[in-house]
Amino acid sequence: MTLLWLLAMVFLPITAYGLAWFFRGYGFSTRDVPSDLYRMVTGTLFAGWVDPGLGVLAASGCVWWWFKGWPRISGGLLWPFVAMGVFLGLQAPQWALDAWLTALLVFGVAQTGLGIAQYFKAPVFFDGTNIHGTFGHRTGLGIYLALLIPLGFLTDYGVWLAVFYSSGVFLSRSSVATMATSAGLLWVVPSAWLWMLPAIVGALGYRMLKIGNQPGGWKFRHLGDSVFARRRIWEVTARKSVQSWRQVLHGAGHGAFQQQARTWVRSEGVQTGEVYNEAHNDYLEAFYENGLVIVLVLGWWLYRYGGALAPADPVTGSVVALGVSCLANFPTRVATLATVVLMVGVLLMRRVA
Repeated sequence: MTLLWLLAMVFLPITAYGLAWFFRGYGFSTRDVPSDLYRMVTGTLFAGWVDPGLGVLAASGCVWWWFKGWPRISGGLLWPFVAMGVFLGLQAPQWALDAWLTALLVFGVAQTGLGIAQYFKAPVFFDGTNIHGTFGHRTGLGIYLALLIPLGFLTDYGVWLAVFYSSGVFLSRSSVATMATSAGLLWVVPSAWLWMLPAIVGALGYRMLKIGNQPGGWKFRHLGDSVFARRRIWEVTARKSVQSWRQVLHGAGHGAFQQQARTWVRSEGVQTGEVYNEAHNDYLEAFYENGLVIVLVLGWWLYRYGGALAPADPVTGSVVALGVSCLANFPTRVATLATVVLMVGVLLMRRVA
């Protein structure tokens, strides 16, 4: 594979120009398209060399870029970038990986502290909206901390980090993050069910909210980001994912949901009060964009790395938290959250390697 990748760097310019000539009747650019193809083919070969699953996703992205003209990042450059992170993580010495984990956990402490400062409306830190750390949205902050809580038990300070991070999850008022926190923590520390009861109750989708003009008055209000509020978009996405055999086989293409959903969200009667760029369910959105391709890739990853998952294991606990958060949100599509996902993936792959 290494030789194939190196030879492609030499001969691809000729191949790309030949393809451009062959498709000259389609308004082909012999300047831009061959150069894009050069990057995508070499990137796909590299991704496949790191992991066959990443190679398949990169190749699928290239195909959709070719025929549909999706953005370059979705058309084959995203997965080679992920493969680069995985490759560096696999090659890194243990001390570098420890430093990476330490920096991630310290950053989680800083984000929680910032969230607390925003709760008390500290000058500079509070922007008048909600508690979100530096993530721009409270759910992003909550899920980020939910993914970190199990990883904290890789250190000697797991319980203290879990308690502190949980305060940030609570302040985020995200039911998705609360459910992810509960699942991940209970996986690592099954005996934590007693002191996790408040969080589990919060995961049912309610929060206590102070009434504006009634000092001291409180009421229960249904969470705006609860799983129930997403039901309609899930129903429509699931139906459109199986509307044809081609859709089921290879999906609508990388990045297609963000471009296509805006054309049918309103027409399908999805009245949500917000613009849907994501399906708020990474499983459904991945199937909509990739069809059976993503099912095969996930099956390969489970076969290849599933043996590294274990009960009461912090890394597995983070995987569980991720799996739960993907049910009602889109953590794998947010770069700041995907950094944690990348670390978890590297830790699992290193165990197998």
